[in-house]
Amino acid sequence: MARVKVGNKYGYINKTGRMLIQPQFEWAGRFSDGLIPILNDAQKVGYIDQSGNIIINPEFDKALSFSQGLAAIKINGKWGYIDRTGRLLGNLDFDEASQHCEGLARVKIDKRWGYVNQKGQIVIQCQFDEAADFSEGIAQVINSNETQHIDKTGDVLW
Repeated sequence: MARVKVGNKYGYINKTGRMLIQPQFEWAGRFSDGLIPILNDAQKVGYIDQSGNIIINPEFDKALSFSQGLAAIKINGKWGYIDRTGRLLGNLDFDEASQHCEGLARVKIDKRWGYVNQKGQIVIQCQFDEAADFSEGIAQVINSNETQHIDKTGDVLW
């Protein structure tokens, strides 16, 4: 399935170019974990399935594609996470949030980065100036221009 823009609206076509979801959205994201984030005329983001059915009502100011069963969403300037039913996990506590990678996601509070688990709970405190996604159990972080590599518990490896 591929996103297409016709005029000012987005929809989706299949491999042969047949329109699967008619162009009707102000913006549409990438298909992931069975859902697609879409922006409606009211400038709110929700999620549809491959058939174009609304699965999670458009009520978010911003939203990322689903990853590992969760999606980062923004309401009133704060980010949090929802599951595939649209249920909020925890609170909207974060200034920035990313997709989950290897079970953890980067989040930012007061200009400092840390990591949350798949329940939306902080597992590595927001203490870094910069932080990268985990890859093979290791993430690169930067504090005061010093680059370090940490494991999933936050311990510095090198």
